[in-house]
Amino acid sequence: MSSPRKYVLFTTFLLEKLSIKFSLVNLVELAKIKFILILCLFQLTATGQLIGNKIDSVYFANKFRIESKFNSNIIVPPSIKFQCFIALSFFPELQNIEIEFIEKKIRTTMAARPVIGTLLRRKKARKYRIFVNIDKSFDGLLLSQLPLDAQVGVIGHELSHLVDYSRKSFGSIVSLGVGYLFYSYRKSLEYKIDRIAVAYGLGWQLLHFAYLMTVSKTVSHKYATYKKRIYPLPIEIQSFIFTNNAK
Repeated sequence: MSSPRKYVLFTTFLLEKLSIKFSLVNLVELAKIKFILILCLFQLTATGQLIGNKIDSVYFANKFRIESKFNSNIIVPPSIKFQCFIALSFFPELQNIEIEFIEKKIRTTMAARPVIGTLLRRKKARKYRIFVNIDKSFDGLLLSQLPLDAQVGVIGHELSHLVDYSRKSFGSIVSLGVGYLFYSYRKSLEYKIDRIAVAYGLGWQLLHFAYLMTVSKTVSHKYATYKKRIYPLPIEIQSFIFTNNAK
């Protein structure tokens, strides 16, 4: 396990235990504290303040081990390679799946899609693409505008879509594509995907992204309204986390 991920998980565990003492009214404030502490741990780890003078060799060795599990089948732009491999490390079942991250102008922060021509293959032989929005006129939040923790959260959400795709038959994926045209189905699916991300250990990172979507002044009212209509609210993601931890 990489050093950043190890300390994030350890801190998250401690904070989750502490959080049961807070009322629902204070959950958002508690989330803010968690995000700040987690980000500080990332910074401390990167500068060697947590694990001593050997941080450089240990840090980069662990980072290389994460990447080496995916190098032959994952294509990632250099600018987002680090955060993508952190998120991928939470999804061991995607280790042998072919995934390409593509930067282009799209209408949301990120989007995951199967490669149509591979859908008739056996499930493990399919290919997937994850699109990363680079449109500077986008009225939501670009991946590049997010702190690392939230970046890992939204990437984890898209990887959870791949987990869902990888479990479906060709017919089920076609039905999903048709169903996604309807708001009720889309909402049900996105709630399911966020629960998958939480189950894989990325709940707090996902919560960070959801919280930023609700408070950022750069997000248009129209886009924020759409996100609230389709995706879980921060308090709902917090509930998913507590429910998952109780299992």
